Amino acid sequence: MRRGWRRILSLIPITVLIASCDGDVLTGTPATLRFGYDYWPGYYPALIAAEKGYFAEQGLIVNATKRDDTDAMIADFGAGEYDVIGASLGDIVKLTLVHPDVRIILVTDISEGGDAVLARPGVERSRTSGAGYSA
Repeated sequence: MRRGWRRILSLIPITVLIASCDGDVLTGTPATLRFGYDYWPGYYPALIAAEKGYFAEQGLIVNATKRDDTDAMIADFGAGEYDVIGASLGDIVKLTLVHPDVRIILVTDISEGGDAVLARPGVERSRTSGAGYSA
């Protein structure tokens, strides 16, 4: 339960940051955030917070769009269709090659063994890390 609260509380700084960048809170004009995300439960706390009105209470309207095609979502983000996207770090690294001004503003998860570097047979170690592999 404690970890769940940390995830929800981690949304507060991003909400404040985004709300301060768009809209006019002093005149009551709500800011709008276009959020694209793919299928990963780690993004759901933000969706629940939007559904429960937590962002709206702070003057932020979140328009969330679930995308089944991550590559298309990333292309749409690059074209300006979204203000923020939720995607894997690997996808974001590829995106920064085309759009170097993209900034990572929140890391939602640190994997404990779910990620790996794959190699073709015959590749025994990485030049940069010295890590081996197991077959």
